[in-house]
Amino acid sequence: MEATMKGLCALRKLRQELQDDAGVEFPQAIHTEMLVLYDVCRCLDFNLFQCKAVLGEMGWRYINTYLGMHVTTIERIVDQ
Repeated sequence: MEATMKGLCALRKLRQELQDDAGVEFPQAIHTEMLVLYDVCRCLDFNLFQCKAVLGEMGWRYINTYLGMHVTTIERIVDQ
């Protein structure tokens, strides 16, 4: 699926509104919403730079840390 610049800007605006609502608790306060935004980016085949633009730098780091943490945890459980 090919996304337009208009769509990317709309998603970024949505994230900014959510971030403003979350305040100092961003991104933890909107954990689920950040995961949904990440999934939308993936479904739209956004590249790395587009995903970072939508999620913001802090949101991008948060999602990657969260996803990486769970993959590592699952690998440990499987190895046992």
